[in-house]
Amino acid sequence: MDWKTSAKKGELHAKKFELERDMPLMLVVDISRSGRLGTRGTDKRAVLEDAASVLALAAAHSNIRVGAVLISDRVERVIPPRGGSRHAMMIVDELLKAEPAGSATDLTPGLEAAGRLLGSRAMVAVLSDFIAPDFKDALGALASRHDVRAIRVTDPVEMGPLPDVGLLPVVDAETGATRMFDTSSRAGRAEAAAAVARREAAVEDAFRAARLDPISLSTEGTPLESLERGFHPKQNGRSLAQERL
Repeated sequence: MDWKTSAKKGELHAKKFELERDMPLMLVVDISRSGRLGTRGTDKRAVLEDAASVLALAAAHSNIRVGAVLISDRVERVIPPRGGSRHAMMIVDELLKAEPAGSATDLTPGLEAAGRLLGSRAMVAVLSDFIAPDFKDALGALASRHDVRAIRVTDPVEMGPLPDVGLLPVVDAETGATRMFDTSSRAGRAEAAAAVARREAAVEDAFRAARLDPISLSTEGTPLESLERGFHPKQNGRSLAQERL
């Protein structure tokens, strides 16, 4: 399914998603340059766009107010929650055409901005690869006041061990700098694996502290099935956040 085309035309069958109807939905979407990484035919940014578009249109279909905070290493765009399909389509359009002014990734400003913007309890979907400086406190503070869902998009190459392919040009998506990495070096591969392990431990610690069970998406697959599981209410009408308490 072509998610971008469907989102633009407003043709998504959003009835599969059941959201909390008495709360608005705020989308906090990471549009930083690192999202342009993709080794499976699509990149992380495209998956984030698809997932956020699905949720925005699902909310409009269910008469739920929806807003968005687009972030990089700063707050790029704030769209307050409103109802209606036209507003949801505006969010989709803004997301698809957004180009970050910031050159890096920092989730904290966006998480804090969402908290300031929201008054009463709301649903907040944070969509990112979560490869960012320490965001544990900001995520925990937001989750203590709102029903937060973490939607994490990754690419296999940044999660697994590096293959031995000799010298590999590595481009930093956020700075544009290129350096050569010797993948034939056992020590180099071990160092890279240790860095990934440390990064993932920090991400898992932040999710655990905020009592979040992240929804995992990948550049290898489409987001609909995982999103539907993540936003379907539990038994007795209780939300995912309530079930974790």
